[in-house]
Amino acid sequence: MAPSSRAHQRITLELSTIINNHIKKNGGSCELNIAPFAVFLNEDDKNYVEPDISVICDKNKLTDKGCNGAPDWIIEFVH
Repeated sequence: MAPSSRAHQRITLELSTIINNHIKKNGGSCELNIAPFAVFLNEDDKNYVEPDISVICDKNKLTDKGCNGAPDWIIEFVH
């Protein structure tokens, strides 16, 4: 795939900062990750997606490779 545009990267950075600050300010336990971050939707570790922003609240889903199962919230920018 082609690399993201600078505008895409700026939007991702700004929105992820706002969301992450909100989580921290409110004492949330959710973790925010930005692409490249693998989300494995099947039981194998070969097929995955990389949403622009992923918020995972169930720490049991997290591994060093990414997230096993659907995150609680994903954001994908389309332009």
